[in-house]
Amino acid sequence: MKLDLDTLSRNIKLLRLTNGFSQEELSQRLFVSRTAYIDFEKCTRAPDLQTLDALAKIYCISLDTLVFHDLSQRPLCHIYLNDNQRRLCTLLSEYENLTVSSKGIIMERIDTLLEREEIFYSKIKT
Repeated sequence: MKLDLDTLSRNIKLLRLTNGFSQEELSQRLFVSRTAYIDFEKCTRAPDLQTLDALAKIYCISLDTLVFHDLSQRPLCHIYLNDNQRRLCTLLSEYENLTVSSKGIIMERIDTLLEREEIFYSKIKT
């Protein structure tokens, strides 16, 4: 079977986000540069076998599942993810299908919410 970089990149991004890792944390755990890890998620570079094996071990899944099964699809998503992770998985799948302009609107809204949260917490501290 041939390596499907699209599926692999979606899986490693989904697993990273649902498990709460940053790209920096994973790059350190995998002993690769952050840029290399970002390239894995962007589907512009394939991880070597040692890195794939390390990723599978981090997430406690088989190498076959990591590489060849789209984890965002329903049955596997239910097996490997808890309820909160499943909801996030669904949201991420829906987000990935949006237009660039729609994604921009969402990011602007998130930035606004984060700014408000920062102002709120700064007032509480004083």
